[in-house]
Order: sequence, then C-alpha cells, then structure tokens
Amino acid sequence: MRFKKRLMFGGLILGWLAMAWSGWLPRPTDVQRKSTGLLEGPPMSARGERNAFAALWLSPYDVLPSEREGMMQSDLMRYRSQAGVRNGFQPGPEGVRPNQLPTKEEGAVLCKASQSGCLATIRHGLDAARTVLARHAALLERLRALSAYDHVHYLFPPRYDSPIPALQYQGALMDSDAALRFVDGDKAEGMTRACAATVIWRRFALHSDQLIVQMVAVRYFMGAATLVGEMLAEWPLDAPLPSACEEAFAPMDATAMDLCDSLRAKYVSNKAVLESMTDTTSSMWNSEGESRKSVHFGRALVGTALKFVLHPDGAAAMTAPTYAAMCTSDSDVHVEAIRLSHDSAIGYCGMQGELFNPLGCYMAHVSNPDALPYSARYGMLFVANRLLRASLDLRESAGKPHREHDNAAVSRTEPSDVVEDSVRRILSTKRSYVRPDESQYLSIPMPASALHR
Repeated sequence: MRFKKRLMFGGLILGWLAMAWSGWLPRPTDVQRKSTGLLEGPPMSARGERNAFAALWLSPYDVLPSEREGMMQSDLMRYRSQAGVRNGFQPGPEGVRPNQLPTKEEGAVLCKASQSGCLATIRHGLDAARTVLARHAALLERLRALSAYDHVHYLFPPRYDSPIPALQYQGALMDSDAALRFVDGDKAEGMTRACAATVIWRRFALHSDQLIVQMVAVRYFMGAATLVGEMLAEWPLDAPLPSACEEAFAPMDATAMDLCDSLRAKYVSNKAVLESMTDTTSSMWNSEGESRKSVHFGRALVGTALKFVLHPDGAAAMTAPTYAAMCTSDSDVHVEAIRLSHDSAIGYCGMQGELFNPLGCYMAHVSNPDALPYSARYGMLFVANRLLRASLDLRESAGKPHREHDNAAVSRTEPSDVVEDSVRRILSTKRSYVRPDESQYLSIPMPASALHR
C-alpha cells in the first residue's frame, strides 16, 4: 500500500513536471486570445511619412543631418551586438559623445515645462537666459528642425535595457527661446516660435508608440500652450496671429486620441523581458566581460529550473487585456481589464495559472500596468487645446458685430456668448477627464480685458 502511494505521488510529480515543462497549461481564454491579437498588430497612429525617432534620439548631440541616418544605423547595430548594458546605452561611435543639454544650473534660469510664468521668468533673468540660449543655439536649431517630422516610431528592438531618448530641457529651451524673442520686442517671431513648438509636441503626443515620449510631449505641449496664452494676453487685438498658431490649436478629435500604440509597444517589451528570463543566451543573462564557464553553467541551471515555473507566453497573455483595453471598445476586454486591476495575487490567474505557471502568474500580477494615470495626463492635452482654441475663437469674434441692442446706437460684440459656446463644447466631450495630481492646474490667460475695452 505504501509503495502504491509513493508510486502515485511520484506519478503526480512527474505529470506536473511534464505539464509545467510543456507549457500546455494554462490554456489562454477567449478574451486573452482576442486581446493578444489586438496587441500584435502594426502601429495605428505612430506612422507617417517621416519618423522623428533618429532626430530625437540624436538631438542632444552634435550630429550633422547628413550623418544622422548612418549614426542611427550604427547605434542599432551596436545595440544588437552588445549583451546587457549596465550603465545605459548611449549614442555615438563608442557610446560616448558630448551631451549638449543644459546643466542643472543653466536649467534654473529657463522656463519650467508645463508651468505658467514663462515670460516673467525670462524678464526676471533676462541676461542669464540670453547667455544660456546663446550657448545652446546649435541644439535649439536641431530642436526646431523637428517640425519636419510627423510621428515617432521606436526603432530599437524590445529588451529589458531598451534605451530611451534624452528628453530633458528640450521643452524648456524652446519655450525660453520663444519668450526671449517676445520680451526683446520681436513679438511676431516669439509667437511664431511658441506656436511652432506647440505643433511639434502636439504631433509627437498624438503620433508616437513610446509612452514616455507621449507623456513628455504632453508636458511640453502644456508648457508651450501656456506660453502662447501669456503672449495672447499681451498681443494686440487687431494684429493677426502667425499661421503656425492655427495648426497648433486645430480642433482635436477626442475619439481619435488614445494610447493604444504605446501600450501595444509596452506589451511587446514586457513579453520580451519575460521571454529573456528563461533564455540564458539573452542579454539579461549575459553582461559584458563575463565569460567564466562556471557562470554560464550556473545560469543554464537556473534557466532550466525557471522553465518549470515560468511560461512567458502564458504570463504575457494574462496581462494582455489590460493593455488591449486602450485599443478597443470590446466590453469583454474591458471587464477583464477591470478584474485584473482589482484582483489580488491569489485570484489573479486562477487555479491552472497557480499550479502550472506560478512565477509567470506573479510576474504578470506585478507588471500589470495601471493605464489610468497615463490616460488622465493624456487628457490634459485635449483640455489645453480646447482652452486655447476657445481663446483664439474669442479673439476672432471680438471685433465682429454679434447682437443688436435696443438701447445701443451701434452694434457690439458679446464675448459671453462665445465663452458660453466654447465652454459647452469643452464640457460636451465624451472623453472623461481626471486630473492626475490636485497640485497641477491649467493656467492659460484669456484675453478678456482686451475684449471688454
């Protein structure tokens, strides 16, 4: 009897090992398969005629436009050939190239991204700002050249150490440059540059497949839009605005705004990380300079053991509905995404997942993204654009006869009607909006004083 029990127990263990090794269980659900299919498609909005990634990736560095494509290809080849990069992958022939971004001390005299008071900041430290901007004139020229691009598509292959462009101070530099022109008396050029910067960050926020690029672009759009609002408060009511301002604040379709491409890329990257955990030949397991046989043997042993408790495809499928919820209106996908965001680790995967993919279940639970804060911040792009659009509508209608008064000898504009209509259009959008932080607010001056003169 005891022998039979041991035999039965051994058979169960062997059966579990065989099932765990094969990865046949747990089987993906219909919702998981549907979500995975949505996430494996090509980019929908991060596409166009000219990809800005190479220009953005190399913007902080002194690279001629004619050399940019070759340098980008060189960086891609070098990245693919390297194992794990401990200190971060850097552009350049050997990964070392002088970075021309402002220092922390220089940044202190520039405008702050997405904060009001840019004109006041430049006026307060006029000479210091002029010195810093003159020092970074070449970088500013490269940043303004980003207007020639219409989308940002990530070029590096997904990996746990995938690099991101250096995005510090670009928005502050462009805003400060526009503000300096305005303060120095060339108001037309200052407004043109502020609106041109807004166009750049608007395009990158709407047409990118990298979440950090979209979030930074939204932040820089907010800064440039706020600066345009400050300039409008000092702009003569009868003076025409530069043509770039019309494109910068053209109406946005809220239903076309989404983070699908970025969440799709994030899903692919997360899946690649999971796959590399069980692949001992991947860059995650092989850092530069480590070639001892004992190290490789130990990693092979651990990697083999991991295959019993971690199945990357199954773990990725568990998280797929949360990512796919940003790409579809399918109610089944959204219900599953809500369940995943509220379930505890124990109930996250179900019995099959706990038994046959336990580490994958845990990894799926801790890596499951919370897209709401990103969606809320993304919504600020739409709100800021609406407010500036309303401001431009106010200016356009300010000098036009609108309503005849019985007790008035002449017709005059009633800005309140325009304000009411603009506010109604802002509130009528079907897109929900949640402020990501109560300390953040939109500060866009409206030229009411000029309208009531």
